[in-house]
Amino acid sequence: MIAALRSLKTIAAGRRTVAVLGQMNELGETAAADHIEVGHAVAKLHPDLLITVGNDDAAQLGTTAANGGVDTVHAVDKHAAALLIADLVKSGDVVLFKASNSLGLMALAATLAAGAGE
Repeated sequence: MIAALRSLKTIAAGRRTVAVLGQMNELGETAAADHIEVGHAVAKLHPDLLITVGNDDAAQLGTTAANGGVDTVHAVDKHAAALLIADLVKSGDVVLFKASNSLGLMALAATLAAGAGE
């Protein structure tokens, strides 16, 4: 996830960046600490907007990033995230979607990408 965030800044080449990051389910007993670590990385890499999606660990990731000065909102699931994305993502933004597959964010990414050509 941290490598993807680094790539976001490079790919954006100065354009507005949005990171849509969901919970990481496969982490086991280190899950809470790992989400906090990613939150610190988000604060350091500082996308223009962070949308977190999912459980308490994802919310904590967002809180950690927000404490580092990142504009952050949280969605409890992909449906709430879709509403936030529709409201907050602008034409020309470079958007990263990264989460466990079980969250279903790939469908949101595909929908956003399909609308990008309009």
